[in-house]
Amino acid sequence: MIEKQEDLHGGVKTEGSSSNDGIEGNCYKQNGKFGIGGMSGGEIKDGAKVAGTINEAPSSISAHTVNIENLNISGSPPVQQIPQLSSSSNNFVKEAQEKFKETLGVVVSQEHKYNGELVSVELQFSEDIETIKNNDVFVKLSIAFGEAEENFSYNSGLLSGIKEISVRFGIKYGKLYLNFIKGAMPLGRRKPLEKLGNWQVTTSGINEAPVWQFKAQEKPILEGSFHKEMLGNANLSDGICIVEATFKAGMIENDLVITCQNGLWNSQDSPAKKETKMRVFIKKFLAPKLEEYLSKVRVEYDSAVNS
Repeated sequence: MIEKQEDLHGGVKTEGSSSNDGIEGNCYKQNGKFGIGGMSGGEIKDGAKVAGTINEAPSSISAHTVNIENLNISGSPPVQQIPQLSSSSNNFVKEAQEKFKETLGVVVSQEHKYNGELVSVELQFSEDIETIKNNDVFVKLSIAFGEAEENFSYNSGLLSGIKEISVRFGIKYGKLYLNFIKGAMPLGRRKPLEKLGNWQVTTSGINEAPVWQFKAQEKPILEGSFHKEMLGNANLSDGICIVEATFKAGMIENDLVITCQNGLWNSQDSPAKKETKMRVFIKKFLAPKLEEYLSKVRVEYDSAVNS
């Protein structure tokens, strides 16, 4: 329960009592469940094929005790627990087990950091008479954004000893990279996503390695989801399409945003000191886990198998 929280830019704001109440102060307001929300768009057609099994990656959230330079929080108020994230609201992978049963292709492997709470990416294939005739296959994207939480302890070096800190964060800007090991998606065959909800989406990249940039608009972070949104048509190579999808974000405060914190800084800290502590938190706690990728999946389609 957070009773009073200091605004990220100074001052004290109102109170919130649970993850569904709308948390202000050190938390950006969010209605309903954290993270995923309802999925929209797309439907499963009769006669579609069955994909491989989707396995949920284990959570990588950890608690640890360290000495952190620049995190001397003298005079900070007693630590209050950040409201717990719902175990179901951010579980996009479990939803996927129900929603993605009937789709073409096979999911070979996948992994989603923080149990898919920050972002979870899935790819599906589909076809019609025209794509079969042209030796193509449709590539569809399902993606969900939310928040993750990091809890840790550190030695303040003061008489008070060990301090407990909780930080919740989300993604403001990130990129989805597709790597076609077999097949390609030329720019002219990609469908513009433009703006979806509070996301602005643009595309770039070469035929074998297209890229989609996601940027939050109107809200501090990317949140919500869509289901089976068309990315475009992929050319098959000898009747086969193999593609790896990887979502990445920069390990800087412009790409990752702290939406709620307890103990990382206090009301006496200057804006410059808060910025320093945010950078140290991202560098020491998030970068080692997230700098390579936040979510990735590899899928394969074989027209001979799906004919």
